[in-house]
Amino acid sequence: MSLLLMMDTTGGAGSGTGRVAAANNSNLPYIFSTAANWCHHGATTHVTGPEAVTEMELFFLNGMMVVNGEVDAYYDFTIRSSVFYNGVFYPAYSALNPAARDISVAKNWGLARFKVPGLSIPPATRFIVYNRRVANDSATAQANVSAITNANPCVVTCTGHSFLAGQQVQFDSVGGTTQLNYSTNGNTIYTVANPTANTFELRNAANTVNINSTAYGVYTSGGTASRQYNVITNTSGIRARQDGIINATSSVNDFTLGVGLAYGARAGTPVISSGGVASCPVAAAGQGYLSGISMGAWYGAAGAGGAGATMPGSGASGFGTPTAGAITSITPTSPGTGQSSGNPPMITLGGGGSGNCFGIGDQATYGPCLISGKTAGAKKGLILLGDSNDAGYSAADGTGDLNGSHGVLEQKLAGTRGIWKLCRAGESAAGWNSNNTRQLALIDAVAATGVQIGDVIVGFGTNDFNSGSNLATVEAQLTTVINTIKGKGAKKVFIRTLPPFTTSSDAFTTTANQTAGNTAYGAGGDVLTFNSRLRSSTGIANDGILDVAIQVADGTTAWKWRVAGTFPLGAASATAFSDDGVHYNKAAGIPYAVNNLDVSALA
Repeated sequence: MSLLLMMDTTGGAGSGTGRVAAANNSNLPYIFSTAANWCHHGATTHVTGPEAVTEMELFFLNGMMVVNGEVDAYYDFTIRSSVFYNGVFYPAYSALNPAARDISVAKNWGLARFKVPGLSIPPATRFIVYNRRVANDSATAQANVSAITNANPCVVTCTGHSFLAGQQVQFDSVGGTTQLNYSTNGNTIYTVANPTANTFELRNAANTVNINSTAYGVYTSGGTASRQYNVITNTSGIRARQDGIINATSSVNDFTLGVGLAYGARAGTPVISSGGVASCPVAAAGQGYLSGISMGAWYGAAGAGGAGATMPGSGASGFGTPTAGAITSITPTSPGTGQSSGNPPMITLGGGGSGNCFGIGDQATYGPCLISGKTAGAKKGLILLGDSNDAGYSAADGTGDLNGSHGVLEQKLAGTRGIWKLCRAGESAAGWNSNNTRQLALIDAVAATGVQIGDVIVGFGTNDFNSGSNLATVEAQLTTVINTIKGKGAKKVFIRTLPPFTTSSDAFTTTANQTAGNTAYGAGGDVLTFNSRLRSSTGIANDGILDVAIQVADGTTAWKWRVAGTFPLGAASATAFSDDGVHYNKAAGIPYAVNNLDVSALA
């Protein structure tokens, strides 16, 4: 089900330091937009491991994982990134060109590597990574205008342009035909139609009617046509980021690249009243904001991600209002509950949460596939390779925890290890063995930067048994996985047990009304035998197990989901551990296992 590569961060014998997987990450991409003309903005939450991190590097992948497969993305893209920590934005620069903010990444599993100079983050501390990606579906983002017709449709001449049909453009500084200029036409943009090497026709933004320029002014000179983009965010609605990564007035259109136009606004320490955010001062007004921006509260952060924070009843939200481009006021519209003046939330302007552990469609959260750095003691990091349970998928686990962690293993270990997560829903040991070339190449590419592979935790199996494989076949496939990873330099190998798979007639609130999902998962089935052989050290050779199954399975009927226990979130004893019979849920299954899982084998 899952495979964890513990990254050896000793940096070689006698070195004492090395590069580590320094924080939890955002998993491998799943689905990018299939449409042209997109610009995607992501904001993902992360937490450092057990030691302070310096020389941070961010890795972003342009490729897609599908069930038991590795495929190209739809477009090359250009990406830039920054890190928000303790009220300050730290720009990221190309690791290969320290002066460059933007990196172009090929769609065939290209990898962007950024360095974040001047940033040091304490242990077990939250921070946010922002990114902006623009699809490279046109070689030219801007072209000079040399002629415009007075006709229906209007035809524009831009010699050597590379605009494609369906892309959108705005015009600036056009002489004569001033009706096209963005600054004087009510911020109107146009759709490119019937492009040739040097010309293109204009249609309206909705691409429904031609632009009739018969009555427009006669073109005289000058002007530029610039690409405009469909804005894709990792949550719905308008987003604006403090460093100008986002400067949008619409979640669909009207995006201006404008990096550097909007930046610098910062909230102060909020006033807490009756457990909610009553008000919040503006610590720095910033400049260049064209519209209001969202306010988000990161509970217990105390301005620097203080340890020991707990989830409040609900988080606070609101908005910041600009005057002449500066944020002059912050208004909480939902104060939230459970906030504490002793450990107040860190307020961010522009907000953004961790989003889905792996996204689907245009609302997919996208973030760094690995965050590495240096630590004083070179603590080992983890690479998690698994299926939907390890990615953190369930009906209720879309947003993860406050640290941006998803699933049992990441939530248990984040803050104690840096975690590199390579997960895919539906993945099996057999599928991984047949489709791992690009993932192994990715591991090689990261190792070439100084991060070395150490130990391994393997847990594939659920989807193998669900596809009809028997015990001998599953164990043979897992042995192949182990041997492949050992070939990459892995040392010790650990294995995770497999949870139940049942159906239920009462939403999994009792054991009596659960039925095995298939014969492999019933009484005396192969899955129980598989787990038993791991526990007795008679199954696959390993150096220890993580027994997740014993935490989420019923203590008497081990092939059924648990429905009783003491829950860390105070849930009733009859709360279900699964919502669908396959995945641990957020209400009880994940928190119970996180609270009770024995990970001493990793020591």
